Order: sequence, then structure tokens, then C-alpha cells
Amino acid sequence: MAEKKIIRVTGIEWDTEHYYVDLPTNVTIDADELNLYNDEISNDSPLSDEIVDYLSDKYGWLVKAFDYNVEEEEEDYDEDYIDDEDSWDLEVGFDPYMGEYTFDC
Repeated sequence: MAEKKIIRVTGIEWDTEHYYVDLPTNVTIDADELNLYNDEISNDSPLSDEIVDYLSDKYGWLVKAFDYNVEEEEEDYDEDYIDDEDSWDLEVGFDPYMGEYTFDC
């Protein structure tokens, strides 16, 4: 099983310029979305800038303050396993009379 890192951002205070906007106070971010290498992401690494950029880009408002915690989570699938129900049987052929390829699912 592969492990992935997630970042739990809590206590988010938004700068909404005194407008009422329904924004989350807690957000879970898949670490892959921050475009960092897995070994760069930990509770000891400074991620504030990346988190602020992510939240601002996603929700369109500036962030005043927040807390975060990095957690490792086991993925519930095996990377080497493909479920037959999710795969397609695809047959590819070539029709010499039409001069084109045919695909049958």
C-alpha cells in the first residue's frame, strides 16, 4: 500500500473585506496539489506560503491566519492492482477495404 500525505488546515480566517462570504474554516489538501515532493512535506517544513497560495487560488479570497498539520494516510488501493470491473476490453483491428482501424469495446 502506498502512503500519501495530506494537510489538514484548520482555523482559517479569511480576509473578506467585511463581506459575508460562506467560506470553509477547515480544509483538507492532498499534498500532491501543492506541487511539492513528498519528502518536502512535513510538520517541520514551512508550508505557509504554499498553503496561502493554494487557498487563495481555490477560493478567491485572501487568508489572514490558519493552523495546519501534515498527516500520512494509507491509500486504499494497491498501485499494482487493476480491478477488472473498471477496465475495458478493447479490440483493435484494421479494415483493409476501408483503410482504417476499427475499435470494439
